[in-house]
Amino acid sequence: MPESPRNDDFLQQLIGCQDRLCAYATALMGSPGAAEDLVQQANLVIWRRAEDFEPGTEFGAWACRILYYEVLAWRKKQSRDRLVFDDAVLAQLAEDAEAVSETAETRRRALNDCINRLSDTHRRLLSARYESTDSMSTLAQQLGRPIGSLYQTLRRVRIQLAGCVQRYLNREQCS
Repeated sequence: MPESPRNDDFLQQLIGCQDRLCAYATALMGSPGAAEDLVQQANLVIWRRAEDFEPGTEFGAWACRILYYEVLAWRKKQSRDRLVFDDAVLAQLAEDAEAVSETAETRRRALNDCINRLSDTHRRLLSARYESTDSMSTLAQQLGRPIGSLYQTLRRVRIQLAGCVQRYLNREQCS
C-alpha cells in the first residue's frame, strides 16, 4: 500500500478505534488475553482490506464487523481443537487431578518416612547419587568403591525403599 494522504487518514482511524475494538472483542470473548490476540489479527486483516473501506462511512463499525468475523473464525477453530472440553469433561479431569495429587502426596510422605529410616550411610549414598550431577564412576572414585559394588548397594537400597513405601501405603489404606 503506497503512502498517501488516504493511507494516513486510514491509519489514524485504525489507531483511533483500538479501544473500541478491544472492548468489543473482550465482550465477545470474555477473556482479555484472547481478545487482544484477536484484535491484533483483525488489525492485520483491516490493513490488508484498506481498499475495501468506503470513505465517509463509519470506520469503527466497519472494523468491528471484520473483528466479528475473526472471532467467528477463532471460535470455529477452537471447537475443532481436541483440547477444548465441555464442562462435564473438565469437571471429571479436575476430580481426577485432585485424586492423583492426593495419591502423590501420600507417596511422597511415605518415601520421606522410609528414607529417614535408612542408615546414615545409605542416606548419604542416596543423597550423593540423586542430589549431585556427578556420574556413577566419579561417585565410586570419591567413595573409594568399585562401581559394580556401588550399583549393587544402590539396587538393594532402592528395593528396601520400595518395600517400605508399599508397606506404608498398605497401612494408609487400612486406616
